[in-house]
Amino acid sequence: FVLSMTGNHTTYNAMTYRYETTQPPKLRKLMYMNDQKTCMIFIDDRNSTTEEPRCQLLQPAKYADEEVPTDCQKVYDDNCRGLNITVYYSECKNLTEVPLQDYLNSLRPPQAC
Repeated sequence: FVLSMTGNHTTYNAMTYRYETTQPPKLRKLMYMNDQKTCMIFIDDRNSTTEEPRCQLLQPAKYADEEVPTDCQKVYDDNCRGLNITVYYSECKNLTEVPLQDYLNSLRPPQAC
């Protein structure tokens, strides 16, 4: 990821990172970070204020297995309406990453009819 300052900000308030491996990196602005720095909410740039915000609530790896802090959850709930998708599950953190092609190559060929 790459940190940046947008507008008239004098401190870093955004970062560019790739969320989906099939998409190019995208700039996301920091909406909120709690005082303990255990939770932050980033928002995608929108074409207009009438467009629903697309937010990502993130927790550093050290805190990812903890509950989302109440203050952070409230900011998210108040500002990030729409579809919620959980992309992190603690039981998955120690799984080995396998490239898709390797996985596909490991499957048995389909049986002939």
